[in-house]
Amino acid sequence: MIDFRAIIDEIPQPLWGSWYIKDKIESGVHSEVYRIEAVKSERIDYSSLKIQPIVIDNDDITYSEEQEKALLEEMRQEVIKENMVMHKLIKCPYIAGYLDEDILPLSCMNGYVLLIRTEYLMELPALMQKGGFNPTEDNILRLASDIGRGLNAAHKLGIHHRDIKPSNFFAAPDGTFRLGDFNISGSKESLRTASGTAGYIAPEIYNSINTRDVEYTDKADIYSFGMCLYQLMNDFFFPFEEECSTEQAVERRMNGELLKLPKNASVDFGRIIFRACAYDPAMRYNNMDEMLRDLENLRACRSAGIPDGMRTFPENNTVYADASESSGSGNFQPVPVRKLPENNTVHADSAEPSDKLDIRSIPLEPELEFHKSHFKREKKRKSSKRIMIILILVVIAIIIFLLTRKDDNDDNNRNRKSGSAYSLGDVDGDSVITESDASLLLKEYTLISAEKSSFSEKQIKASDINGDGFVNGVDATLLLGYCTYKSELDSEEKAMTLKKWLKEKQ
Repeated sequence: MIDFRAIIDEIPQPLWGSWYIKDKIESGVHSEVYRIEAVKSERIDYSSLKIQPIVIDNDDITYSEEQEKALLEEMRQEVIKENMVMHKLIKCPYIAGYLDEDILPLSCMNGYVLLIRTEYLMELPALMQKGGFNPTEDNILRLASDIGRGLNAAHKLGIHHRDIKPSNFFAAPDGTFRLGDFNISGSKESLRTASGTAGYIAPEIYNSINTRDVEYTDKADIYSFGMCLYQLMNDFFFPFEEECSTEQAVERRMNGELLKLPKNASVDFGRIIFRACAYDPAMRYNNMDEMLRDLENLRACRSAGIPDGMRTFPENNTVYADASESSGSGNFQPVPVRKLPENNTVHADSAEPSDKLDIRSIPLEPELEFHKSHFKREKKRKSSKRIMIILILVVIAIIIFLLTRKDDNDDNNRNRKSGSAYSLGDVDGDSVITESDASLLLKEYTLISAEKSSFSEKQIKASDINGDGFVNGVDATLLLGYCTYKSELDSEEKAMTLKKWLKEKQ
């Protein structure tokens, strides 16, 4: 385990004349990234500092002092060589800015430390967590175009990134996206060691992970890039991950199982992703130029209002529809459909995202922890909030109902105790004979019968409908019949009194 704290204590500050190490942004197996500050006369400038030890970390082999010294020098020269290559990418606006570098000897451990100062940018996952990037297809297409251009620039210089993943996509204050973290990159001549992040590694690397001699090409980077786009268009889930564990999902993919269309992707964008993520490297894009061409054409179609299901090919400026189903093989058969506007007036850069990025309004802070379950937690939180509101409304309604019913019962009881409002058939004492009187009478008759008790004189006076001196189910039936008969009349004036109605029925 590398003691980064001891290394930091040994680094002389200020670095490069004015920079001081502040907060840690990111921790990795082989390096750590910190926020550094430089205090100017009227402002404070920020940058990122990568601290990467150059030490021998293989404890299984014992070296002599001369061998260890020679190996460390070889490692140092290799880092210098790689930094010279990386320096060529400074002018690319889609690569995280490479500003300063230094290699210092370490006394706390045998070796050196590589210091790299880069632009202080925000990682894409942290930006998404802060709500600064809406993962619509148009926004992700824009991101894919920027990151793809950065990756293409590296490939053209013979640099293979080898660790393409969303956390290495950075947002700049000007709204562009940049590819960063080339710490395990290598030249095309040295691509013979397996490296990368689980979940994004290409099948040809994954299936040869236990061998000491793995050969692969730029197509491994293209696969990782395509898998990032798949994840971004699938609520940050890998293929099959919502059906099984992450390990099982990766295993299914590494066994060549065909991918499903990302849930939030159109068929057009899905086909580009499928081709980038093809299991067989021969079926993938041959280079980033080809993939960028399809991405730019899709953006141009969107800008021109051309419906989904069509794609453009710049050779003859014609839009095509794919005849084959999206199987992930990338083997498409184009069929001419319609023409783009003449004179090549449609360009991808004119495509406006449906939800504009809002990067400038967000302060660039150290990396925030982000996980693919972020979307799932958000959906669960919103669903729980809705359920809670519904439950509160239901409880309030029940309370109001119970209070209203209690007040009615109290009024009825008061009327009965007073004995002043009782008349034949008016059981509840409200001076109106309705269905509620019949229901109340039946309820009280049932309760009194069960308790083997009897009605009071006042209750008998109001409830003895047939005048036999007893209150029973016959009275309730007669009262209910009267209420039904009364409700069928055309108007209240035509209603008979209860006594008259009973006399006619007897």
